[in-house]
Amino acid sequence: MPAADRRSPAAHPRGRGPYSLAARIFVAQLALVALVVSVVSAAGYLNARAQAHDFAAKRVLSVAETLSHDPFVIDGVQLPDPSVALQPFAAQILEHAQVDFVTIMDTDRTRYTHPTPSEIGRKYVGSVERALAGDSQVEDYPGTLGPSVRAIAT
Repeated sequence: MPAADRRSPAAHPRGRGPYSLAARIFVAQLALVALVVSVVSAAGYLNARAQAHDFAAKRVLSVAETLSHDPFVIDGVQLPDPSVALQPFAAQILEHAQVDFVTIMDTDRTRYTHPTPSEIGRKYVGSVERALAGDSQVEDYPGTLGPSVRAIAT
C-alpha cells in the first residue's frame, strides 16, 4: 500500500483518529484524577483558611477579654493621661500575646494605645455597639493598620 493510503481516513474506520480506545480512556481517567485533586486541594485550602481565621478570632478575643478585666487597665483608663501608663503596657502585651496590635480605648472610642503613636487620642474606627452593650465582639475590619480580625471587650 502506498504511503499516502496509510494516512487516509479509510485507515481509521469511522474517522476515530490515531489513538486507541485504551489511550482515550487513560486520558479521560487522568483528567478526572486532576479534577478530583484540584477540588480536594481547593476544599482543603478553604478549610485551613477558615480554621486559621477561627484560631485568630479566639486568640484576640481571649486577649481582649483578659485586658478588659485587668486591674492595671481598669485603673489606667482613669488616670489624667491614660496613654502614659497604658502604651508601654500594650507594647509588653504585643511581645507575649502573639497578636499584631493592642488598642486600649475609652467607651467614647478615644484610643489610649496604638502601634502607630499618631493614632493615640484619635477615635477608634470600627463597631463597638455590641461591646458597649456588654457582649464581647469579634469582627473583620479594614482599619488604620489594614485588614484585621479584631476583638472588642468591655
